[in-house]
Amino acid sequence: MTRVTEMMGRKTRKWVIVCALAILVLAGSGIAAFLLLRNGGNEPPPFERKIKPAKEFVLPPLPEPKLGLDIPAGQENRSVIGDFQFRIDPSDYPVVPETLNVYEYVRAIETEEQFRSMAAKFGVQGIMEKSGNFYVIHDGDKKFRYWFTEERVMYSDEEVQRRPTEKPDIPSQEQCRTIAWNLMEKMGLLPPEAEIIGEATDGGSLRAKGLDDVIFERSVEIGRRLDGYPIRGPGMEMWVSLGDKGELASFDSSIRPLKLFGTYKVKSVEEALEDARKGNGTMNLDPDIPNPTVNKISIMYYADPSDPENRLLQPVYSIVGQCCIYVPATKD
Repeated sequence: MTRVTEMMGRKTRKWVIVCALAILVLAGSGIAAFLLLRNGGNEPPPFERKIKPAKEFVLPPLPEPKLGLDIPAGQENRSVIGDFQFRIDPSDYPVVPETLNVYEYVRAIETEEQFRSMAAKFGVQGIMEKSGNFYVIHDGDKKFRYWFTEERVMYSDEEVQRRPTEKPDIPSQEQCRTIAWNLMEKMGLLPPEAEIIGEATDGGSLRAKGLDDVIFERSVEIGRRLDGYPIRGPGMEMWVSLGDKGELASFDSSIRPLKLFGTYKVKSVEEALEDARKGNGTMNLDPDIPNPTVNKISIMYYADPSDPENRLLQPVYSIVGQCCIYVPATKD
């Protein structure tokens, strides 16, 4: 009897648990149905984000600028294995000026008034919030942010980004270049000596709906020149991304104003090559390739990754081929 009673007790407890779970499921379904009906029967109510207004717009102080490239770990001061194998003649070397300028970055946004003015260019208005290392304004599906640690200005329109559920109407790459350029010019965001330096696409597959791979966005990269020399690197560029019907989907810019820091004498090409061989203050992106070929040597400005620690925009010799080595062009 005891064994039978024990088994019956286990069955009873099991059924109690099952019934309790069923009640919870029904209750959850009832709540979901209630919320759905309360929202007009169309879709669940949207998530309500809690707004935390920023008390004030305050930026951390900037460090003193200093010469020298900001070089990723493992690529700094790495000497060349063996020696260069030249595929160019000395006649192909760049014309070397006697002096070159070094510039100091100025913050793109320094006050709340500038922050709101920039946001208004994108049609974004509202309460300013601070989250970690950026200030942000949410305006419906639109969002404008200023990352003050990375010195990047960013905008996004989630409605445009999520719109294409079928094959979107995306302009051609050439049309996107024109649209992006004209839009930035109209908004007053084109930098001096601006130029288009790259492009990209963001695509996906809708084969389940009988469509081939499609493009959801096309992005145009805009940079600038300085004193006639190109600027390359992640610290001075803007990406303009266009979505359905060529509408602005997002914007990401690290382009900042500049002020003159100083004028310095310039190394010769031979001095720069010797520094590259020895790894004297250089950034060698391919340090493990022995006897690398060299196809081109040029002078440009290299923009370090946008970061408050990197205050200077400096001219460099770019040595490329099987290698990619940046050598500071100025004599300290």
